[in-house]
Amino acid sequence: MKPMSITKVQVSLIAVLVVAGMAVPVWQQTRLGRARSENAQWRARESVLTPTQLGSYRQQQALQLKAANVVWAKMGISASK
Repeated sequence: MKPMSITKVQVSLIAVLVVAGMAVPVWQQTRLGRARSENAQWRARESVLTPTQLGSYRQQQALQLKAANVVWAKMGISASK
């Protein structure tokens, strides 16, 4: 492909790839920031629970995780990935 023979479609495809290449890392960083914020909120909530509440809270979380693993297994998704 010669540089002078690039069509408008090829230029458009290159532009889309450049924009996507810049947008994906920004999107990932935003999602990571949200996940970290949510994680901090959950840790703050967990820190104010009494030991009895904390035990039942962790049991509830474990049950929810087991239920999610069952759903994922039915969908053919491994929870370890």
